[in-house]
Amino acid sequence: MFALVALEKPSVLLLALLVVARFGTPLDHRASTALQKRETKDRNGADAFETVAENWFKRHVEAKGLISSNNIRSYLDGHIIPAWRGRDFASIHRGDVAALLDKIEEKSGPVAADHALAVIRRICNWRALRDEDYSIPVIPGMRRAGSKQRARKRILDDAELREVWRVAEENGTYGAFVRLALLTAQRREKIAAMKWTDIVDGEWHIPSEEKEKGTPPSLTLPQAALDIIKAQPGFASNEYVFAGDGASYMQCYSKRKLAFDAKLKDVAPYVVHDLRRTAKSLMPALVCALISLSAFLVMPSVEWRASMTGTATMPKWNRH
Repeated sequence: MFALVALEKPSVLLLALLVVARFGTPLDHRASTALQKRETKDRNGADAFETVAENWFKRHVEAKGLISSNNIRSYLDGHIIPAWRGRDFASIHRGDVAALLDKIEEKSGPVAADHALAVIRRICNWRALRDEDYSIPVIPGMRRAGSKQRARKRILDDAELREVWRVAEENGTYGAFVRLALLTAQRREKIAAMKWTDIVDGEWHIPSEEKEKGTPPSLTLPQAALDIIKAQPGFASNEYVFAGDGASYMQCYSKRKLAFDAKLKDVAPYVVHDLRRTAKSLMPALVCALISLSAFLVMPSVEWRASMTGTATMPKWNRH
């Protein structure tokens, strides 16, 4: 115990100093309380990083049925959780995030690091909504891929397309996946996550997430695409056209693409999304060619002329 100094008129400052010396500052008290709270959580395991991450995945990703769930799961299991397993969630600081991104960038490239960062940011934002004491370690400027790396303009030329198609015809499931990407001009994840029940009377009903852009609600498939789909093996335990391990759809794109690309001749480096861009760039020319062809047909039917020139049917072409 501290004894008060005997002063006739003790100053306010002196009294304040004595109180602080005895009881500590309010800030010290808050810090001590936060530390006790964190230690309690550590003992219970409720705030271990993997516990929070799994909670987020269950309550946000699975609950909302996000189409990207398998991709998110892959980053969680392959990069994020192994790096921080057993750590208290609040102990993950900016330096930890930067170090993990460095490691992913060295192993898988800057775009992969940015994908991992997006998952980490979403988990942290979800956590911040549930804990007023939590400070998010992710800040602007942590992305690794530059604008030139993100904004690609690669379009395969005719010779490259022929070579890709030739090799794809001889390469099983992944080859079928590549051909379908060229025929439908849809995103990689949409094609990989295609379910048998999504195909109804030759039309592909494409699930999409809220606020997602560039994905049509449905797509009328050409016969070539339907033939590729029908040729895929079906499994009672798996609902996907391109079945993967267990009940999931096809994964490990990088390894599959690496093996596929090794068989190509005279094809410059490309990514799967370049197939979508290439297909989209060719489709307007195909429509124009079909319309021009109708002008040379002898006695074209009214229905044919209407289907080629009528504005009512043009959105069907645009969807492709």
